Amino acid sequence: MATPTQTPQHTGPSAGTGAATGDAASAGDAARTGADGCTGADGNTEIAGRKIFFVHPPAWIREDLIYSMVKLGYKTYSTEESRGLRKLVSLYPGSLLFANVDKGPKGFDWLKILSSMNDLFREKDIRLGVLSEDNRKDAIKRYLSAVSAPCGYIVLTGGQKEIASRITTQTVRQKARGRRTQVRARCFDKNATVNVKYAGENHAGRVLDISGAGAACVIPSLDDRLRKDERMSDIQFKLNSRICTVSGKVVGIRTESEKTFVLLFDEARSDSVDEKIYAFVKETIQRNFERAMA
Repeated sequence: MATPTQTPQHTGPSAGTGAATGDAASAGDAARTGADGCTGADGNTEIAGRKIFFVHPPAWIREDLIYSMVKLGYKTYSTEESRGLRKLVSLYPGSLLFANVDKGPKGFDWLKILSSMNDLFREKDIRLGVLSEDNRKDAIKRYLSAVSAPCGYIVLTGGQKEIASRITTQTVRQKARGRRTQVRARCFDKNATVNVKYAGENHAGRVLDISGAGAACVIPSLDDRLRKDERMSDIQFKLNSRICTVSGKVVGIRTESEKTFVLLFDEARSDSVDEKIYAFVKETIQRNFERAMA
């Protein structure tokens, strides 16, 4: 699996051409998360960061790199709907968009389409990056002379780790993570449930949102019993078909239409638990994005 680092470096002249420069994103507070129902822009990009979209990515980017980026706190998605670019740009201003121009529907002229969207990209503050296996100088020049691409032309040749570094160098330069350290997935389906052992009894509830740091849960049978700062050593989640158990404490209680307990997980947990949580977060934010685009 290609795993990006938090502050990746260029690997050579071909790492990315014509990219803008900038400082690395601030790590921010460890408890800060970005809620993601993927319904539109997040507002202040300095704080919330920028969503990242890959259009027609290779399979390893879609599965492995995006997982690693979500784990690092980047809101990252993929799409095979190149004909829906204008809708995507309109729904998600301020985003990074990496388009694999080697793929697309038959007869789809990427150069013509992207160049025709230059004004829209500027209006919506879209930071475009062109992805291609074509490393010929004339091909690179052709795109960069016709298309506004702050994230440059990124060559998809070499090892996966090297390519991942080329891409994530641009996400750092564009401050795509903001001050967020976790991506929080909103759970609109009943596919995320929680079971808590409290005072020797099991109490079932549902998960409203979850990240690698914690979760917001509704547990009706504990509404009048569970208090802020109480610790729990047995919190079991069922995330789609994945079952995992963590320990943690209640760090907040929200009283809205129903009482919601905000849980902060203990950092000491197994890699397998982390993998299940982050895989679910990746799947859920992707599904929410696809619903918004439907």
